[in-house]
Amino acid sequence: MNIKATDLSLRDQVREKDLEIKVTYPDGAETYPVIVFSHGLLGSKDGYQPLVRYWAEHGYVVIQPTHYDSASFRKPTLTELRDLTPLFVGWESRPDDIILILDELNLIESLLPNFAGKFDHSRIGMGGHSFGSHTSMLIGGAQLSANSFGNCGNVGSVSGATSSASSSASSRASSRAPKRAGMQFRDERPLAFLLLSPQGSGRALTETADFNQSAWDDFERPMMIVTGTEDNGRRKQDYHWRSEAFKYGAPDDKYLMVIEGGYHGFGGITGTRFFGSGPANDSHVEWVQLSTLAFFDRYVKGLPEAARLLTDGELAKVSGGAVKVSCR
Repeated sequence: MNIKATDLSLRDQVREKDLEIKVTYPDGAETYPVIVFSHGLLGSKDGYQPLVRYWAEHGYVVIQPTHYDSASFRKPTLTELRDLTPLFVGWESRPDDIILILDELNLIESLLPNFAGKFDHSRIGMGGHSFGSHTSMLIGGAQLSANSFGNCGNVGSVSGATSSASSSASSRASSRAPKRAGMQFRDERPLAFLLLSPQGSGRALTETADFNQSAWDDFERPMMIVTGTEDNGRRKQDYHWRSEAFKYGAPDDKYLMVIEGGYHGFGGITGTRFFGSGPANDSHVEWVQLSTLAFFDRYVKGLPEAARLLTDGELAKVSGGAVKVSCR
């Protein structure tokens, strides 16, 4: 299948921000479900090609934003790299970026050559890695432990991507109508959530962005967590901490995949090396590709047979026992 990729820029009039996005999509005549994917700290819309292209090759449109924290905007200082906390200030703009994309799906597809009307707006998945998993959990309805939130204002404002478009201020304002404390970013449009190396409870990002163990009480929609036994948190938490959304979340259609010897970069899913990413491992990349596609096929495309890979021990067989999948 021929795969295309187009860089666009969406204008958010409410935040006075231009959001750069990359859209990767099959060059076909069908309608395609959509996956919105949020990068990790310092990443960008250009990363995660081993996953993005794999999903597109199997019939998905994948939309990736470049969030405010991207190193493509500003290289972090050594002080910031020693203590990452300052880099998480402005986290509120990330879920707002996702909501902007969801609001503008009609516009995005109209800007792709000969692709108008080919997004299936009724079949949307959401995913993220690391900091992007935090963003995805907020969209899914995870509750923050703090009750006060900053106003991100113009955080991350940039311009100059390939194509530009305007967002309706009234539409964006209605998307951010007041909600129950700690759930102000929840959006009902995504059907399922992929969390690659997510945060657990306690101190993870900043005081206002942290979760407690009740954060996932109302997370009813399907969720899949992927972690590894070497996937430690920045405060030395082990992989069990990364699994807390699975352990404490609302039951039904929840999956936890643990890779023996898996690191934060899962063998190379980001397409780049970074501190803590771990060594390259093509098998780990392949297992993440297979499992995440099965999850999206089951809960976004609505193919019940796709869940067999996650529930019948197939991944354990493929991996020689290195992958364990639990469900609840």
